[in-house]
Amino acid sequence: MPGVHEISSLSVPSLPRYARSVRMLAANLAAISKMSLEQVEDVRMIAEEAFILSCESGVDMVNIEFSLSDENLAMDFSLGEQDLQMDEHFVYADLILRAIADSFEIEEGHLKLEVSARRANEGE
Repeated sequence: MPGVHEISSLSVPSLPRYARSVRMLAANLAAISKMSLEQVEDVRMIAEEAFILSCESGVDMVNIEFSLSDENLAMDFSLGEQDLQMDEHFVYADLILRAIADSFEIEEGHLKLEVSARRANEGE
């Protein structure tokens, strides 16, 4: 990602009880980038849904890379080598992530998301 200023990584067991750790780090990074409160809440929801989806991919550990720039916050969640099951949760998570994230794709074992860092003082 061009213009990346800071990269943070997090590795957590693939267990839903670690979702809070993931969403809190994501929300903190969104706040650091001076996103609006509404955007911070969106980032929190995106991170949690993406983490839970990653947990269902069968990996033992979910590795997440957060890339923070002046323009956006990008999150890359590891999915492992197995195909995701297209169950009800996947459909729900896919709907949420496509509706809220500015960019969302699943490719080669990674769930990649991006949220624009429109500054709170610039308006929506």
